[in-house]
Amino acid sequence: MRRSRWPRPGGVLAAAIVFAVLGAAWPADADAPHVLYHHVFGEWSVTCWEDILTKARSCSLGAPVPTLEQTARRSVIQIEESGDGTLKLSVVVRGAQALLIDVVLRIDGAAAHSGRADDAGRAVWTGTDARSIVGRLREGKSLTLRTRGPETDKARDEVFALAGFAAALADYRVRRAAFAASVAH
Repeated sequence: MRRSRWPRPGGVLAAAIVFAVLGAAWPADADAPHVLYHHVFGEWSVTCWEDILTKARSCSLGAPVPTLEQTARRSVIQIEESGDGTLKLSVVVRGAQALLIDVVLRIDGAAAHSGRADDAGRAVWTGTDARSIVGRLREGKSLTLRTRGPETDKARDEVFALAGFAAALADYRVRRAAFAASVAH
């Protein structure tokens, strides 16, 4: 049986959900990604996709798990690793009215990592900072994301359970390596 080059409707719908929730820019219709893999580990999920035209493959690890019926505007945490092993951890702040929001990550109430969201509401940690945060996430029980805008002293806390994070990170690394190897051939 010959496999169709066109994506299954379910794959396109899954891609739409993932990209809408993660805050990624949805590509033009002709460039729609095809979800190849999606697995949930508690509040964390691993998603891998392929660009239909370029065949470029990518994977990410993130929280919360994408859903169609999101009533709360939870912020999104996303971890990606480049081919050379450089980690990038980004937070897309949702539900905030202010720009240039202070963002603080706390693992089990300690180990504060501070950043500032840009005009698009995204705070990014890379290199040693990202590696330190991810190492602590693997060992921790909960991650508290605290945001505070410049117009108010009122902070907003969002808590993410870390049960399943270590398994999600291991799965993400296996999937990313497998997809990179399949593209190289």
